Parts: sequence; C-alpha cells; structure tokens
Amino acid sequence: MSYLPGLLADTHGSLEDHHLHEAVLAAGCANLANVSGLSHLSGAARSHYGRALRTLATALSDPARACSDVTLSAIMMLQIYEVVSGSYTAVDPHSDGLSELIRLRGLDKFQSPESKELLGMIQGRRKLQDLEQQGQGVN
Repeated sequence: MSYLPGLLADTHGSLEDHHLHEAVLAAGCANLANVSGLSHLSGAARSHYGRALRTLATALSDPARACSDVTLSAIMMLQIYEVVSGSYTAVDPHSDGLSELIRLRGLDKFQSPESKELLGMIQGRRKLQDLEQQGQGVN
C-alpha cells in the first residue's frame, strides 16, 4: 500500500473523502489495541469503523466517488480492520462490492501506478479469499 500516504495527504481535510481517513484510523487503532493490550483503543477502533461505514455509504451513493481510488482504498482498509479486530470471516462482505466497483469503473481506468497497485492488491486479495473458501468448502 505504498500509494496510501500520498492518497491520505491529497485528501487531508476533505469531508468528501473522510471515509478513507476513518477506515485507516479504525485499522490502526485495532492493530495498536492488539499490540498494546489497551482496551480503550479497541473502543476507538470500533468508533472509527462505524464512522467509516457511515461516510462510506455516502461516498457509494455518489457515482463519481463510488469507484474512486479513495473509496476502493477505504474498503480495503475496512477489510484490514476486520482481520485485525478478529471479525473476519471467510465470506467477506466487501469482496463482491469491490469486484462490482472495479467492473463499474472499468479496468482501463486504472492507469496511474497508484491505481494499478490498488487494483493488483484487490485482485490478489480476492484470489486468496477464493482459495480459502475452496479449502473450507464455502461457495
């Protein structure tokens, strides 16, 4: 996710792109809670996660923002939060949504190095999930 610091800097202070910042904070707080054992960080992570979901819903309702790198990255960060916080399941509710957003955007719109890296991460994660589901007999 080498593109993430630049994307965060580009969207700093943007209310329209707040879902990415909240998702990063959720994943970060959850990770720090695990490492430090400080329970108040778990609560902070859940709060950021809730705000990320609410602001993400607003972004997804706007066709111009729904398929953006910012929104796709926010969804990936929510997936990371779910793994780190222990709420991950083999059937990830975000994967189908990510696949549909990529389809709507079109593969030809992933032109910048950052967009290509993001697309590769999403596709790689989807392949791993598909393999995991096959191994567990989940369809």
